[in-house]
Amino acid sequence: MYQSALNLKQLNLYLEGLASSELLGFQPAGKFYFTTEKGRTFARAYEHFRETKDLLREQEEALARLITTKAKKPAAVEVRPGTGPNQQHYRQPN
Repeated sequence: MYQSALNLKQLNLYLEGLASSELLGFQPAGKFYFTTEKGRTFARAYEHFRETKDLLREQEEALARLITTKAKKPAAVEVRPGTGPNQQHYRQPN
């Protein structure tokens, strides 16, 4: 309870919700909660979801960097009338 930074009322609400969803079970004789098989399955699926979400965020950031990286503009070729292909003039882009 202390590590979760929840007061007793908040903690009980969470425990009751998890128990009603069958993610936790309650042992009345020992007065303790335990993780059910459904709860362990949920925890594994949620961890996989988080890993996938993190990977997708990294890929999104990499794509954003590619899009926002300013590429050098190639020099423009200016062809003037009356000049041949070997007499093209190069100018710097604006």
